[in-house]
Amino acid sequence: MAYKARDGRERRTGWLLAGGASLAAVLVLKVVVPGFAQDGRYLYAGQVGGGYGFLDGWPVKALTVLALLAVTGGLVAVHLIGGRPRASDRRDVVQSGT
Repeated sequence: MAYKARDGRERRTGWLLAGGASLAAVLVLKVVVPGFAQDGRYLYAGQVGGGYGFLDGWPVKALTVLALLAVTGGLVAVHLIGGRPRASDRRDVVQSGT
């Protein structure tokens, strides 16, 4: 279910947060990272334009996505299975009728 903003303040806050994050990313990539380099430039900036296409190397990309999904699914499963015994053995919960 999508979250609906209650008033204009929340929407404005969201836009300000998105703009601030974008500005911070540009600042880091254009000022901070080159500032740490000895010659004052970001070595990988020239490699961004000549990258691979979207479908180049798709087997590796597919395996990476599957591996991430497997790890995430495994962590969720461990959390759910591990949480059940704790949830059913809670002594601090006041039961109705007692």
